[in-house]
Amino acid sequence: MSRWSYGWAPYVPVAQKIEMAQRELSELAAKGLEVHPVALKGRTIARSFWGKGWCDHLESFSDFSNRLPRGRRYVRNGSVCHLDVQPGAVEACVAGSRPYRVSVEIKPLPGKRWRAIRDRCAGRIGSLVELIQGRLSDHVMAVVSDRDEGLFPKPGEIAFSCSCPDWASMCKHVAAVLYGVGARLDERPDLLFSLRGVDPSELIAAEGALALPAAGPGDAKRRIDPGAIEEVFGIELEEAGNGAPPSADDEDARPRGRKSRRAGRKAGRAGKKPGKKKAAGRAKAVPRIDAGAAMAAFRKACRGRGWREPEEVIVEAAAELGLAEVVHELEKPFRRLLRTAAGRGILRLENGAVGPEAKRLKDYARAELAEHLGKCVRKGTRIAREDLVRRCAVRLGYRCVRKPASALLRSALAGAVRAGIFRADGRGFVRRVR
Repeated sequence: MSRWSYGWAPYVPVAQKIEMAQRELSELAAKGLEVHPVALKGRTIARSFWGKGWCDHLESFSDFSNRLPRGRRYVRNGSVCHLDVQPGAVEACVAGSRPYRVSVEIKPLPGKRWRAIRDRCAGRIGSLVELIQGRLSDHVMAVVSDRDEGLFPKPGEIAFSCSCPDWASMCKHVAAVLYGVGARLDERPDLLFSLRGVDPSELIAAEGALALPAAGPGDAKRRIDPGAIEEVFGIELEEAGNGAPPSADDEDARPRGRKSRRAGRKAGRAGKKPGKKKAAGRAKAVPRIDAGAAMAAFRKACRGRGWREPEEVIVEAAAELGLAEVVHELEKPFRRLLRTAAGRGILRLENGAVGPEAKRLKDYARAELAEHLGKCVRKGTRIAREDLVRRCAVRLGYRCVRKPASALLRSALAGAVRAGIFRADGRGFVRRVR
């Protein structure tokens, strides 16, 4: 007897479900839709503070506790084929017995609640990078993840719909999408602030806003008590005159003539503060970044990952290079190297976001590899073949060269010789001066 007799749809294997959804998405992609699937590494749905906080928050409500577990299996087996997070909304496609469209709407964070969060976090967040990475103090974590007054939405602030025939208010497809949002926050934590309609930089700016109160109408006429200055700075101030013109004795006390002025300058020079050069010599030296190691760190950070903020990739690369403690001082050099890595095809950089690994070594054309080989050596310099191959691999973000890669680069080197970039002799290869 058919299972339809009991109101159940016939069983469809997961692979077949995903294949049907992919076909529909490929048709939409041909019409201009950019597809963003949810791909987990292993069975763990979320690993970061923001991703785990989202999932734990939703599971804490009895409204969702009976429905969410049904979506875990769907998100883990890759059934969420597309998930697009926009300000205040999520659009997704989930593979079921046929592809289903899911829409989730989240209300903006109330202004009163957002101001309370800003006030409670003021002065406790070092930078936007720390906020996005979730490297926060226990106090700030408790504030932003508070069940009732934090950033995460409450059940009454979430509305969802699905095109499946399930009569339940939250079907397994909606549950899978909500878990998919938690997985996506691992890659792009800033999307949480976009969903709630708030600017994360206001949490950083809140410290300055509280420390510097606005000037009142009579502030221009206010004066600081000299006694307060002496107490704060530990100095003694000379008593000021009553505004009368200087006396004749004062006029005589001023140095006159070239010799007198010179004597005055020498006397003032005795108490002169150390110059900029001496002060700079005592400053802590900022370590330099090895460009080749940075390329390899960027490639590792982007391999198998989705689109992320540049700050996240920089922090991960700095940790790989052992520079996590000085990453804020090296942010500008890291950003320059990030653009260099994009120019070399190591990663993608579009609209201020860093994408996944752009090209592997086998994806480069022979002419591209020949150009990179030519940029590894100065003109007129002789170099051994193995050294040249190793330099080119480091330039493209690889720490070591294995046999297939070595053969590929040697083949490109032969093409570079034919193209006139190098000249081969008995002791190696010479970069031609063209």
